[in-house]
Amino acid sequence: MKDDLVAFGYETITVTSGNTTVSLSFGEYNNPAGQPVKRALIYVGGGPNISFTLDGTTASSATGHQITSFMSLDLYGYDQISRFRTTSAASGTTGIITVTYFR
Repeated sequence: MKDDLVAFGYETITVTSGNTTVSLSFGEYNNPAGQPVKRALIYVGGGPNISFTLDGTTASSATGHQITSFMSLDLYGYDQISRFRTTSAASGTTGIITVTYFR
């Protein structure tokens, strides 16, 4: 499946301090005139671990899955991509994720 996909969008998102949730930018992955988004590749930059959820639940330092810096995460399908929520797992710290969108 990965070989059939074409990258069409990219963004860098600041993952704010613990317990302040951010999501992916609708304007980046929504393509009403073309094919729908099928995959998002998320790379966690240097800095704190991030906590994330895939069901729209508010992520926090105590809620969600954690992923460490310099790791990546694949999301498949519009539902996972639109419902992704993330925050820094450590209070008082800020991280960066970069995201590439595929269709």
